Amino acid sequence: MWDIFDGMVVGNILTSSSYIVTFENLLIGYLAAYIFYVLNDYLPRIKRKENSLRLLNSCIASVVDSYSRTRVYGHETALPYVDTSCLDPEWLRKHISVLKLNKAEPLKLKFALDTAHTRTNDFNSLLQIAVEISPEHAEKWLVVIDKVRLLAENYGEMPTVPDDQAHLVQARDPKVATHLFFSDLEFRLMELMEATLEWLALEKNS
Repeated sequence: MWDIFDGMVVGNILTSSSYIVTFENLLIGYLAAYIFYVLNDYLPRIKRKENSLRLLNSCIASVVDSYSRTRVYGHETALPYVDTSCLDPEWLRKHISVLKLNKAEPLKLKFALDTAHTRTNDFNSLLQIAVEISPEHAEKWLVVIDKVRLLAENYGEMPTVPDDQAHLVQARDPKVATHLFFSDLEFRLMELMEATLEWLALEKNS
């Protein structure tokens, strides 16, 4: 204790045994409350958030991975088994650039479309989980939902191609009716990837 308080009422109070006992009890109570908070609220909340983000990311990755690996049965893969490694910001930026060139492989775009169509209801159902994380996550998830919906709206709209022009589809020949269809898919998938980057950045900055 500072010398200035020596012999004063304040000094006597601070050095009294009753004050010391009271302070120790308060400190023990505070530490106990803090430990209780960490074990029963903070750590479980962090674990719930990690599990929620894992589920939400798996839903986004199901669409992106169908494009990335040209997965024929990507739309049938259960969310717990979806590979989320495609949610790499650098990879996403790279393929956004590819999509802007209108030269993506038609099969990649078709399989991404199939998965988006299959998962549309899943994206909508998972909104409540995003809401429980934070209002910011809910807002970004609504954007993701919108981009998936716009992509899925193209399902079943692919134009019929005459047999003698089938070989031109893969070549993305502008003269073929499917060229504009796949260009629309590229734009919608590009929007989804951009929304995914914003979603990933939200978690990185939080």
